[in-house]
Amino acid sequence: MKKVIVGTGIFICGVIVLCSNYIVQRVIDAMSDTALVGGGMMGVLSYIIMAVGAGVVLYGWIKDKEE
Repeated sequence: MKKVIVGTGIFICGVIVLCSNYIVQRVIDAMSDTALVGGGMMGVLSYIIMAVGAGVVLYGWIKDKEE
């Protein structure tokens, strides 16, 4: 059960990083005379964090079913 809870927490952290990245991009886009260089790592990083969290949840769920 601990792995499911930890995996859910990791997944939620990935969602928060994704939302934070979106908010920062929109705020900078709203400012005049500013430019944001594309191709940042935060979008990719958030998907990796969410995938790791989902993997830990799946692993913990399978381990709980075996016991």
